[in-house]
Amino acid sequence: MGTCDRTTGLCKCRTGFSGAACERLDCPMGQTPYSKANFLYEAKMCSGNGRCVSLRELSTYEDYTQYFDNTEYTAWDADKIYGCLCDDGWEGPRCDQRSCPKGIDPLNDDQSSAPFEIQYLECKCDNCDGGMHLVLNNEVTAVIPYDATAPVVAEELEAFLSLDRVETKLLQGDAICSSTGSVLEIKFILPRGAQNRLKVILAQGLRGRSIAIRAKGEEVKSMYRGPQSVGSTVVLETCSNRGTCDYDTGSCVCQAGYESSDGLGNVGTLGDCGYMASMTKMYTYTVDGDSYSTYSTCPIDASGNSCSGHGTCGSAFGRCVCQDGYQGYDCSERTCASDYAWFGLVGQDHKSVIAECSGAGICNRDTGVCDCVHDAYGGTACEQLTCANDTATGLICGGQGVCLPMWHLALYAYTPAKELANIYYDTPWDAAKIYGCLCERAISVDGQFDATYQSLGPFTGQRSYFNRTMGSNDSESNIAVSNTGLLTVDDFARFHRGPYAKTATDFMGYVCTEKRCPTGDVPTLYNHAAEHLLHHNEIQEMICRANNGTFQLTFRENTTLPISFNATASELEYRLEQLFTIGDVSVTISGEKFSDYGNVSTVCSAERNTTVLIEFLTEHGDLPMLQADVSYLDMNGEHVFDVIYTGNFLLNITEYQQGTTQDVECSGLGICDYSVGQCKCMPGFGSSNGSVYAPGEYGDCSYFNPLYTTEALVHANRGNKVRRGLDTNA
Repeated sequence: MGTCDRTTGLCKCRTGFSGAACERLDCPMGQTPYSKANFLYEAKMCSGNGRCVSLRELSTYEDYTQYFDNTEYTAWDADKIYGCLCDDGWEGPRCDQRSCPKGIDPLNDDQSSAPFEIQYLECKCDNCDGGMHLVLNNEVTAVIPYDATAPVVAEELEAFLSLDRVETKLLQGDAICSSTGSVLEIKFILPRGAQNRLKVILAQGLRGRSIAIRAKGEEVKSMYRGPQSVGSTVVLETCSNRGTCDYDTGSCVCQAGYESSDGLGNVGTLGDCGYMASMTKMYTYTVDGDSYSTYSTCPIDASGNSCSGHGTCGSAFGRCVCQDGYQGYDCSERTCASDYAWFGLVGQDHKSVIAECSGAGICNRDTGVCDCVHDAYGGTACEQLTCANDTATGLICGGQGVCLPMWHLALYAYTPAKELANIYYDTPWDAAKIYGCLCERAISVDGQFDATYQSLGPFTGQRSYFNRTMGSNDSESNIAVSNTGLLTVDDFARFHRGPYAKTATDFMGYVCTEKRCPTGDVPTLYNHAAEHLLHHNEIQEMICRANNGTFQLTFRENTTLPISFNATASELEYRLEQLFTIGDVSVTISGEKFSDYGNVSTVCSAERNTTVLIEFLTEHGDLPMLQADVSYLDMNGEHVFDVIYTGNFLLNITEYQQGTTQDVECSGLGICDYSVGQCKCMPGFGSSNGSVYAPGEYGDCSYFNPLYTTEALVHANRGNKVRRGLDTNA
């Protein structure tokens, strides 16, 4: 997600990414409280109100509001996706929203089954001495003596910042620990809702076989028919769902008839809209210029619409039931699209949390549109990691590629042999969320084409190769195509790098603004017998037994036009060089010159006594085998096979000589200028004809000029031997 500055070796990262290799999806920036208050723009990471942490670090963090599970997250993105862990009192993906008080709707009786969290401390001591610490939400009490009474424990716990009111009582024993066994009930009154399990740390010599906390439905074991602990099911809602939150100030604007409570439904100072002063309220509204008044348990807006016209009034509880797409106590707020959260307790499959705007944007409550926290996110729910725009042109993927999701990009992955890898990436969480640029690949490896090759129609030959490498339809390809659907000379010009004729290369880079340089074999002192073995071209042998019909050959997903059974060597060579994946081949035919069936100087013969050798002159390394389609090839009018075969009765292709040439950028003897896609060769080296033996138009630095000093060649040879592992003194 960046480009390399070749002069410094440092990455210039796309906005939203950081790290030495631009490997981190970074935390968003936001305005600090000071800059907001003074109308300044001073952006800080997490708005200065939180810490930027990785998914791994977050997964092991615990607090008393959001994070309760400390199971370490270990998936591939554990150290690559970062987000904001907000300070207390702040929230939002940027930590720039002040939190409003949370409370319980005073008319919502759905939470009455478990209104308070109740935990039990069992303590039977063998060495009744010293005391213990109690731990909750990373807060620790002072040492509580073993013989302390219930009020002492309550006082210690209420000193925690996370607790306001606790009730304690001894159900067994006269102190919290005893040799006969004691049981202390601890009821969490305020704040309401679920609490983490208390933890016990023994201190100053206290020892016992039965010292434990019972919580979340566990039974007390030291008492006959002991009580069962209770995990609170109460859900606290922002402003008790009886008001709206002003995230700039962190204060609730309460619905008419509701006021600040004490957290228990009584009038108080929490500012949570949790106290019902009056269930029924008179509302005044205007219709067509006339004023009206009415009493209602649900809010009525200025136009006389109950629940803002986007919900129905549940009169029994005076609560609006909102339509899909709306929320709030009066259904006046729009909801936004949701998707898997980028950050949070996402689970090992990264599918555990569904969040509005994917947790990477702020929902505009007036429009229901997500405002993503930075440009790297996109989609209706900020659910996509988008492709980058070229800063110079503003075009996605620089106008030289197509933006596709991971599952689609995988379909165009290539093997080292430059064939489709047949990779499917459908099930991971990011398959349809992370997008990237599939850059345009060179339409021809040698910058040349033959119009005859396209004669069968717009979706054969070169065009179908282009569709396979760029996308499934024309609208994705971002390339101008003539009205006939056939590629033209102008279409090829965008891939020509110059200054030589055969320098067609791909676009590359995360935004497709860079251009690959030509590749070639690395020259050595090839006149030495041992090193001459390093420069074998790939040669494939074809034996064809047929006396009628045609066949087709495929190389790297490109298929020739039909080849006649009686084609000559030059005709077969011409058909192969029409392919956009082959630059230059040499075809030779050997065998008996005449037989009962006639001249055998053709690629196929009736007696199968003709051997065709196909030498690849410009494609380097150990190449994939040619594939043959013999559907229209026969012998004496009899067709034995009608499917694609590489070895069969009619036509057999084997590897005669494995290619050992290298395919290295600028032949390893030049520096690539990615802005233009041209090699700057070392002194003495220059463009070759596709081999190391002669100059040519490939722009690859493979050819050494024998009139130049041999010092440069010796230097190159030593580097090449080191790469091949032949120089043990390196």
